[in-house]
Amino acid sequence: MSKPIRILFFSSGMAPEYGGASISEASLCQALENKAKVTVACREDRWNRKFVRGFGINNILEFSPSDFFKCWRDKQHPIWSWFNNIDIVHLNGHWRWEYYFISKICNQLAIPYILHPRGMMLVDGRKLPLKRAFNLLIGKKIAQSARQLVALSKFETFQLKPYDLSVKAISIIPNGVCGSGNSDAYSNYPVISDHFLYFGRLEHRKNLLFLLESFARYRQLGGTKKLRLKGPVEHGYEQLVHQKITELHLGHHVSLLAPSYGADKWKHLGQAIAVVYPCLDEPFGRVPFEALLAGSIPIVPTESGGAEYLGSLLPESIYPTDQVDALAQRLLWAEKLDLDQRNLLLKEAKLWVQTNLDWKKVSERVIQLYRTTTSNESASPLLETDFASPHPAL
Repeated sequence: MSKPIRILFFSSGMAPEYGGASISEASLCQALENKAKVTVACREDRWNRKFVRGFGINNILEFSPSDFFKCWRDKQHPIWSWFNNIDIVHLNGHWRWEYYFISKICNQLAIPYILHPRGMMLVDGRKLPLKRAFNLLIGKKIAQSARQLVALSKFETFQLKPYDLSVKAISIIPNGVCGSGNSDAYSNYPVISDHFLYFGRLEHRKNLLFLLESFARYRQLGGTKKLRLKGPVEHGYEQLVHQKITELHLGHHVSLLAPSYGADKWKHLGQAIAVVYPCLDEPFGRVPFEALLAGSIPIVPTESGGAEYLGSLLPESIYPTDQVDALAQRLLWAEKLDLDQRNLLLKEAKLWVQTNLDWKKVSERVIQLYRTTTSNESASPLLETDFASPHPAL
């Protein structure tokens, strides 16, 4: 039996307020523990004790960003000991200036590192000037020095072009989906069929003003159902949402609801006619796949990782990005489906999620990547040979 690989895993944040990235990082750590020795490190102000214990993570190494600058300058700094007896470093997220010094330390010690940006790379026209400057100056060096960069989908690789990376340095591994291996978590919720649901953060990137315009068009075309927007609000974005609701005269048809977690989340996902996820530049997005597990139709734009994985399994759920009438027609289509039609459409797609997006399956692919990286073997760039991907390009 091969020796368990030793991983120093840097999290971008492990607390409920950090959303899907936090859940994905904690879930991956939990799954990796079965086959590897994982040491988790996180900024001292970006983790929640109850949250990490819920994922079976008992100890986290805390640091402040300046620690790694001091460590790089001073070989006697206590943090140097973190890199003893480590086979590989895993960096999650990207907007972390300390990663520049971690990468330099790894290079000095000849320890390979993986960069797992999780949707934080350059996107033309959307990144703020400060983030754009970071990505082009420091971020580019971090990405180019990584032994492998993990993209969540081929869609995400288009965001990597400004970094001038070799194709051999990019591997595609989707996120897992919590609950994919446990049907008891989401089964037996009857469909109420009186509303559509958006589930997630209320922020600009989620494209909710476009969703409201499409919903208004759906009502003009004869649609009769309501729309619920459910999730935490960021940067006062709900004010823009309320303004748009008023402008479109949707006050009696659209409601904003507080976020839900745990069993309550599965209940809301399963009781919607469809779960609409119109996000911009989304490299994966776990909500559409959770909707499938809960027994609801996901509706996603073509320019997304969700469409990439669902394209050949549930093509009816995909609409051309930013086409108001196209999304309105998808909503009408979902409204008219009877229960038997829904179940028939969802059967194969739901099985694919249960089979391929279980975190155990995902962690096996990550372990394989670690081993090929530390042994200097050739990884399988841009291929998902271990996943039964429904998308013909994968």
